[in-house]
Amino acid sequence: MVDTRAPSRLVIGSDDPVCAQTIEQLHAGMIAPRLFVGLESAELIKLGSNAALASRVALANELARISVE
Repeated sequence: MVDTRAPSRLVIGSDDPVCAQTIEQLHAGMIAPRLFVGLESAELIKLGSNAALASRVALANELARISVE
């Protein structure tokens, strides 16, 4: 729950400044640095973040598997 309320960053992807401002207002209660980028950049950031998370999970699983053997 802590990660949901206080993420490491809040990436707001929009090509429309009014929409970006609305999204920021919707997330006003979140304590996180905000990064305003275009749609393509936001998508790339999401893909990179997911790939990094998947790598960490895979490493943890592999270390767990090795330690059991």
